[in-house]
Amino acid sequence: MKLYRTAATGLMNFGRSYLDTAQHVISGIRSNELKLTYDAPAFALLAHAFELQLKAALIVQGKTPEEVEAYEHDISRLYADGRKLSGQDFTIDDLQGIVRNRWNGFLRTARDEYRLRLSTRLGTSDPAVLTEFGCFDNHTIGSSLPELNSQIQWLSERHAHDGSKFRYLKTGFDQHLVISAFGLNENVPMRSIQWASEALDAKLRQFLFP
Repeated sequence: MKLYRTAATGLMNFGRSYLDTAQHVISGIRSNELKLTYDAPAFALLAHAFELQLKAALIVQGKTPEEVEAYEHDISRLYADGRKLSGQDFTIDDLQGIVRNRWNGFLRTARDEYRLRLSTRLGTSDPAVLTEFGCFDNHTIGSSLPELNSQIQWLSERHAHDGSKFRYLKTGFDQHLVISAFGLNENVPMRSIQWASEALDAKLRQFLFP
């Protein structure tokens, strides 16, 4: 078990290095300090970080390093099996809820800031008027939150395809979910995977170094 703990710690720390780099790149993109023609490099970093973290989680849950490496780059299967093996000692089954809560808080804050700007511009705080301009209530926001499972599937399909679509230029039609509300233009899989990766890193560190 000591060997497996060492392997899990190595994967966790390696994944954290990719996550730290991804966060730096994504922060630059969001602040317009970094302008990229393609967002694939950011996704490549996030995908590899999450893959390594999920492999660390499976080792924590009892898989051997050899069994984990057999998953290769299939993030969807890593995540699905990690959920199946979740128990009282260690679980990743709550990542979906963690990311939903992050989206809920993020969108409500964006809505409140947008409502303040809008009410100042229109000269009214009438909820009926503001709703017509897209100031949705908490129930509407809560019922429309992105699902982590879908974003993981989207990421996995591209990360595992022909050496990764994020590493090699692939021509053809592709798309991802975007939230365009409250003045936002949010790349849903990018932010969802970033939050999931941050949460999983924290869970692994708490378990391995209590």
